[in-house]
Amino acid sequence: MGNNLNQMIGSRLKEARTRAGYSVNQAAFLFECTPQNYRRIERGIQILTPEKLVLLHSVMDIDPLFLLTGESRQEPPSVPPETDDNPFRSVHELYDFCRTVAAD
Repeated sequence: MGNNLNQMIGSRLKEARTRAGYSVNQAAFLFECTPQNYRRIERGIQILTPEKLVLLHSVMDIDPLFLLTGESRQEPPSVPPETDDNPFRSVHELYDFCRTVAAD
């Protein structure tokens, strides 16, 4: 499942990049990596770290919630509220962590 999740996140990243009008080279420059490494992220071969999620949000204005879940903050979340049996609990925790780091 991890590889499939990385591919979904990479696909969403590519969608957000093209919607924002960035080329791969421009995005790689802003993302502080080579175009080859950036393409690896978009293909789901390389994973995004929480620090890179924060960078994407602060520099490229890409919503981490969209990358992780496919939902945007403008829409009501379809993810159920946090409970111990919620399979998306770790996504919520990662998103909260990213918001905290971005606020600092």
